[in-house]
Amino acid sequence: MADTWLRAAYVDYRRRLYGDRAAFGFAFTGASAPTFSIATTRHGMGLECETEVLDDAVVVSTVLEGRTEVSADRTVITPTAGVPFLMPPGRPWRIQWEHLTGEAVRIDRVVLERAAAALGADDGPLCFTGSTPSSPDRATYLRATVAHVRDEVLGNAEIAAHPLALAEAARSLAVATLMTIPNSAVASLPDAAAPRRPHVEPAVVRRAVEFMDANAHREVDICQVADAARISVRGLQSAFRRHRDQTPLEYLRHVRLDQAHRDLLAADPAGSQTVAAIAARWGFTHPGRFSVDYRRAYGHSPRYTLKG
Repeated sequence: MADTWLRAAYVDYRRRLYGDRAAFGFAFTGASAPTFSIATTRHGMGLECETEVLDDAVVVSTVLEGRTEVSADRTVITPTAGVPFLMPPGRPWRIQWEHLTGEAVRIDRVVLERAAAALGADDGPLCFTGSTPSSPDRATYLRATVAHVRDEVLGNAEIAAHPLALAEAARSLAVATLMTIPNSAVASLPDAAAPRRPHVEPAVVRRAVEFMDANAHREVDICQVADAARISVRGLQSAFRRHRDQTPLEYLRHVRLDQAHRDLLAADPAGSQTVAAIAARWGFTHPGRFSVDYRRAYGHSPRYTLKG
């Protein structure tokens, strides 16, 4: 049973158990979305295994209790409890653990590649150049993002029912992973202080704006926006920085905030709709952050708008 769960969740493997079989126990709890999952595994006894290659996703793990060692080629990771680490991507793993409790986040590679493009990274394959966080602050940031998605998105049926909320959660996990674990995408990010021209917006910006205005209700990534604008992702990012002092996806977030504002205005104050549900409909999964952004934009809380 334990093998069945782990193989379905991650990758096929060959294993050997050792230790006191009377102490064996297994629990696997978590939740999944179309492009990511978060799960906690509790496994008694000791285990040694060799895995197949996981090509279409990456796994970020955190040891909560117990001891583990992961190796791939010449890379050997002996993680510190509570500190996330990247399972070596694109290679088979050799894993040994004893009485492990650990949390694992699985993210589809395509989500990471889209997030890298949205950050403004160079075109080309995404390659991780390290397995552990670049700093303690980054590790804390990644753990906080995982906790938010686990508890406030996947753990809230009202929010998890909205596709845009799940897409935003996947994007948040991908960005946190990229900003925490060293990789080629973040290393290639352009200088944020590039010069800007306050001239008439070029056609590529107008086309991108029109596309995002028309498709804000759908899951939209930076590559789709660039295709609609008929320009490269890097060119689109540069054009928005010069002419709008923001990124394309920051503009899309503002459009969705305005749509949430309109839905709050149109909602029946005596009805069953909640601020959280309306926010999630437009991809806002963090109630506190949504409230701050909303108050900054409209001068009062979303609850005040809903109650009329």
